[in-house]
Amino acid sequence: MDEEIQQDFDEDEVLQLVEQALRDKGGNAFRVSSRIPLSFGDSALLEKLDSVLTPYLNKADVQMVLHELRSSQLDDFEKEQTLEQLHIVTKNCRKCPETQPGATIPFWNVADPDVVFVSEVPMSDPNSLDYFTRTASEAGFTSSRICMSFVNRCSKKSRVKHTIEEIENCIPYLLNEIQTLKPKLIVTMGLVATCSILPAKLHMNEERGKIIWLGPWPVLPTYSPAYVLRGSGNLPSLFEQDFGRAYNFVYGEK
Repeated sequence: MDEEIQQDFDEDEVLQLVEQALRDKGGNAFRVSSRIPLSFGDSALLEKLDSVLTPYLNKADVQMVLHELRSSQLDDFEKEQTLEQLHIVTKNCRKCPETQPGATIPFWNVADPDVVFVSEVPMSDPNSLDYFTRTASEAGFTSSRICMSFVNRCSKKSRVKHTIEEIENCIPYLLNEIQTLKPKLIVTMGLVATCSILPAKLHMNEERGKIIWLGPWPVLPTYSPAYVLRGSGNLPSLFEQDFGRAYNFVYGEK
């Protein structure tokens, strides 16, 4: 990317906030909701508007209209949490005894991103992260306009995969982030990330690259960078196409 990766908060600042939260015994403790209003009213409303407005407005203007409507819908719901509070709870989470404490929090734009990219776990492999950032940059994205988040934030102690219970424990943090950040598009990378966001089981080869609406949220599934790097054939080409489609959905043709 053309900008350095920056964490949302300084690590010492986050730990200080966690300690402060633990000392606070008041009755107004922040709680993470496991039932986020990802769908309300006419769940197809914004999808229909996207289709109707596109012939008349450029894509960036269409997304601005949809963003305003989505924000007005979300404002109708009680939403007291801030991202700082959410990350305090996330860093202090101890629900999963078989993971290492110390959740990874999202990075890049964590204030008002146009797109939230979601991976199954933080990309510990430098090759995967480099491949992601290179592909995103070539598609036209900059780190100032996107956020990287995850389904599972804590590393496993001795297993290859997170359990279903661990995914269910962690997914509320992601859903609360989406509600708070209000992105114009969610890009899920990999089957676990995709099926954690969307309510139905999907075949990635059939659904990748498509815009699937979940209430007011447009979701574009694609492969994970690690899967593309391990694979062969035309996987890199398909991955790059999906990033191009994501960019065009938000900003229009370059």
